[in-house]
Amino acid sequence: MGEEKPEEELMGKRKSSPRLDRPYRVLSLFIVAIACLFIQQFDIFIRRKKVEGAKLCEL
Repeated sequence: MGEEKPEEELMGKRKSSPRLDRPYRVLSLFIVAIACLFIQQFDIFIRRKKVEGAKLCEL
């Protein structure tokens, strides 16, 4: 019947199914987008604190 290939030829040749590949890709992009928004908001928060601190020192 079918010839069996040696293990060396089969190693690293497995492909993930297309059905499962897309949701993971979408999920990873969503996580990156949320992380970027969090970093941006944190940066704005820190900059506001620095400006408020500078105003207090001038008084």
